[in-house]
Amino acid sequence: MKIGSESKFVQIKILKRSYPESDDDSDIDWLDGEVKVVVPGFQALYKTYLRTDDLLYFYESLRIATIDQGATIEFNTIEEGLYLIGTKQTTGQILWEGIANVGRPKNQLKFTVESDSQLIDHLINDVNKIRDQYPILGKSKTNIQPE
Repeated sequence: MKIGSESKFVQIKILKRSYPESDDDSDIDWLDGEVKVVVPGFQALYKTYLRTDDLLYFYESLRIATIDQGATIEFNTIEEGLYLIGTKQTTGQILWEGIANVGRPKNQLKFTVESDSQLIDHLINDVNKIRDQYPILGKSKTNIQPE
């Protein structure tokens, strides 16, 4: 899933389940991901871990933003590899403020990108495709239940 424009964006790819053979509810839902951030003067490409319920929380945040024009959109990973918060502007754009955390100790890149508000529908579709491929198998760490 890609947020931003052709020249200034953050892209999140899910590579695989981290522990596909695990019988442990707390391990089965970990995913290996890759984050790419491209902003003027900087590029970052790094691997991170996230959970299937991180995607569920993002989906719910996107869904609420389609109903509530004042709602912010949030993507956050339990491992803090990436944090994004999207705020709708009066111009019809969404301003995304992000923090990319790379490695230990964490090296941070704070950035902003903009997208058209119509991106929300595309993101919902992208997240649903990922959720279909990597459904929650264990117990969700959030209070949100999958549809």
